[in-house]
Amino acid sequence: MEPNSRKQVKRSLFWPRGKTLEALQKKPLKIKSYQGDFQVPVSAVASLDGLESPDLILIAVKCYDTDLILKQIQPLVSSHTTLLSLQNGVENEIKMSTTFSPQQTIGGVCYIGSETLEPGLILHNANGSIAIGELDGAITPRIQSLTEMFQKAQIDVRPSDNIWKNLWIKLGWNASFNQVCTIARTDVGHVLDDPHLLELIKKTYREVFAMARGHQVDIDDSVIEASLMFSQKDLRSVRPSMLQDFENHRQLEHETFSGFLSREGKRLNIPTPINDTFYEFLSFLNPKKSS
Repeated sequence: MEPNSRKQVKRSLFWPRGKTLEALQKKPLKIKSYQGDFQVPVSAVASLDGLESPDLILIAVKCYDTDLILKQIQPLVSSHTTLLSLQNGVENEIKMSTTFSPQQTIGGVCYIGSETLEPGLILHNANGSIAIGELDGAITPRIQSLTEMFQKAQIDVRPSDNIWKNLWIKLGWNASFNQVCTIARTDVGHVLDDPHLLELIKKTYREVFAMARGHQVDIDDSVIEASLMFSQKDLRSVRPSMLQDFENHRQLEHETFSGFLSREGKRLNIPTPINDTFYEFLSFLNPKKSS
């Protein structure tokens, strides 16, 4: 978003890549939603060259591209620019605050079920809310202003006073359902209906929350049942993003889930046998780069 008065958005720009860029330069972004279909005209750019420094940058790339994206946007980021990560995992905010500053970095967690049906066409099939928060937990005027801006645009954004807890709970879901659904090659509902896979999901959650506590983020295991109930009620039809990537022969985010947990487990001496095994499976399934 390019700067204006800080109170009103002057304009929003998308910086997509490949076929998505081609599609959005020719036609509006189309959303096929269980809440009602709609389309949105967008301004999609192929390059950041010549753009003014923006007030806000939303980073929504896969985690394996975070380092590259932060390097590419560096010339565009000024002291007044805020960066908001809407990504998986718990490492992106650290990378952003290290590359720029903690004061410029906001954490975000998306709760949504969606798929890309084709470039420029998104299927929205579950939920659709976002939590945002300062890294220190303060509900600042910036958080309040951004929340208000998103809500005026009819985007369900809510402020969080513990975004790290939100991020780790989401990592629990991703490490469990993204990985199990990909290995089993099925959707959330079928995993929940199978007693063996359901038990595997619960054990994976426990590993993640044990790791969270090792990072001084206190999450009680009672959160697991609440998350499973939510998944049973609202997410049964969801085919997690890693499964979609696998089926479309795209790179997997396993380094962000089991890879991170396995490495941190060794560093902190916290056992992660399930995620160690997931990591080996998914490393094998991950599309091999051509030499």
